[in-house]
Amino acid sequence: MSDRSPWEIGGTAAAAIITAHDGEPYYSSPWDVWAAAHGVERDESAPVPALFTTGLTLEPVLLDWWMREHGAGLTLERSPVIRRGWQVGHLDGIAGPFVLDPKTCLQDGIWYLDEEEDIPAGYCVQGSWYARLAELDGHRIERVEFPIWSHSRAARGQSPYMLRGFNWNNAAREEARRHLAIVEEWYAAHMLTGLPPAFDGGRSAARWLALQIGPVSPRRLRADPDGYILGKVAEWRTAKRAAAAAKSEADALGQEIMQTIGDRRLFVGSRSFVQVQYQRGSPFLAAHGFDKSDNTEE
Repeated sequence: MSDRSPWEIGGTAAAAIITAHDGEPYYSSPWDVWAAAHGVERDESAPVPALFTTGLTLEPVLLDWWMREHGAGLTLERSPVIRRGWQVGHLDGIAGPFVLDPKTCLQDGIWYLDEEEDIPAGYCVQGSWYARLAELDGHRIERVEFPIWSHSRAARGQSPYMLRGFNWNNAAREEARRHLAIVEEWYAAHMLTGLPPAFDGGRSAARWLALQIGPVSPRRLRADPDGYILGKVAEWRTAKRAAAAAKSEADALGQEIMQTIGDRRLFVGSRSFVQVQYQRGSPFLAAHGFDKSDNTEE
């Protein structure tokens, strides 16, 4: 099998770009395509689901099953690679007029078991990418098929092997041309310029951004110990404790005065008095006519 270049756009990369453009879900993203080509390290710490690796292992089995059930009189070409400039198709197989792309399904309530060919958008993009390149390479393509092996509980009592696909007709070719235009525009905007696409929130984007920013200084730096300032800290703590004790004593005195005078004013001098006032329904003792630094006492 030929080596895969991260600068080439294959079916999987095209699906990531096009599904993002169309707002469809997909397991990869345009950012991952760009990152692979520009040497951005991906976070491979997350474990690969066992069913995913199982599906890859089953692809040759599914091709054999398809040939046995549907490939009478056809010759299967396994894993052909077709290149046109930066476009590449790493196909799973071509058998006569059929492009074959085996898939596995990991879901419980899957689309494949009903009568409609409700194929995920990313699969359709991959199949279209392969069929277009195969046709340009001189193959006569009539249909793209996805031999499927289902892990789903919904397949109990039925064959785990199923077929879904789409005809390679003029409508499919026109859709493939739309796909190519989207990818060509994206390739020119990001691969040739080196400018990354919009952040997708994934681990690859976060890692790249961290590399661009560099190490971030600690939020709080430690001050060197100094005898003078340490003494001031000790004095400050003593004053804070004294202030807290004084406030507690003042609060107790204020409560006693309020209980005594009620709603009356208590004149201490000709123009100096204390009285009970309220703030949001809570009473407090207010002093009027005294020194400005001591005009209110709760």
